[in-house]
Amino acid sequence: PIYRPESTSMPTQIFDISAEFTPDIIHIQHEYGLYGPQRGVHVIGLIVMYKLAGIPVVTTLHSVQEEPDHEESTLLRLIVSESAAVIVHEQFQKDTLVKHFGQEEKIHVIYHGIREVDVIKDAKKKLGIEGKKVILLCGYFRPTKGFKEIVELMPEICKQANDIVLLVAGKARGLEYLEYQREFYEAINNSPVNDRIVVLRGQFPQHTFDTIVSASDIVVLPYEKGAQSGIMAQCFAFNKPVITSNLLAFK
Repeated sequence: PIYRPESTSMPTQIFDISAEFTPDIIHIQHEYGLYGPQRGVHVIGLIVMYKLAGIPVVTTLHSVQEEPDHEESTLLRLIVSESAAVIVHEQFQKDTLVKHFGQEEKIHVIYHGIREVDVIKDAKKKLGIEGKKVILLCGYFRPTKGFKEIVELMPEICKQANDIVLLVAGKARGLEYLEYQREFYEAINNSPVNDRIVVLRGQFPQHTFDTIVSASDIVVLPYEKGAQSGIMAQCFAFNKPVITSNLLAFK
């Protein structure tokens, strides 16, 4: 099924399609912005529709910040209240939810885990960066991830060695942060070392993503804000060293 997140009929569309399967339980994967405007307010209506139909909802919350802002707190309070159960990936996320909203008995921690993988052979050759030392920035492009700052640091980084390249792999999600996207690409294009920056833009199938991670020598996650990182878990699966900011989510 395909729906437009910004559509006001999105909750009804999802409910009607899923109801055809007569589900015994619904599992919602929650990220802010996936369920309509105002950070995804339509997810509340969707959960309530299932609840009124007698279908329990388990919601996995992927982005519980250490200190949720007003919008996040408003949505989280209702999601926790109306879901039959809630899953988070870190203990501090459960502690945060319990501190703000109570209902400890319905909040469960299932740690992210990592895949068993094989490193892709000749990954650098396949990406045209054979013989280079590769710094990887990977994931959705957002202001809070600090990617633009790494691009701006590249002239200094490149002074350390002649074979360093920055591999930027990912995209913005939907139409979010359009102004930041423009600024980010301008920073890359205007960099005095833009010949040392390789951009792979897109949502990658698993094998392509594995090739990108396999090609890296080090991965940088300079997030200013974050709840947990699926990218970090993927990098650990490939035994890649990761440099992160000093967020609780990375400790």
